[in-house]
Amino acid sequence: MNVVIAAVLSLLFPGAGQAFNGQLGKGIGFGLFYLLAPIPLLYLMLHGQEWAMWTIPGVRFIVPLVSLVDAAGRAYEIRTGKRERGGGGWKPGVAVLVGGIALRYLLAMLTQSLVLSAVKTLSS
Repeated sequence: MNVVIAAVLSLLFPGAGQAFNGQLGKGIGFGLFYLLAPIPLLYLMLHGQEWAMWTIPGVRFIVPLVSLVDAAGRAYEIRTGKRERGGGGWKPGVAVLVGGIALRYLLAMLTQSLVLSAVKTLSS
């Protein structure tokens, strides 16, 4: 398996790298969690729980990074013939992870900005 392809796919959409590695169930789980986790947080935020506003970017930031590390590690294990999960399997994804951190940070801040705009519009 190509480690870079699995990592980039997970960075673009959490779970895509797992699906590329043949872990369809895990990929669907990552993808659904990424898409659905902000919904209850938005509900809480719109009902006066301001702390929820700060957790949405966290979800949008951390889930893709965990997905990226998992997919890159599994792709590396597949490529080298190791099937069991062990420590250190994520190392080939570190270079992609550094670039992914920067990209996801920017996307998380954009998401937060859009949510704040929506809240201001709804409360006016």
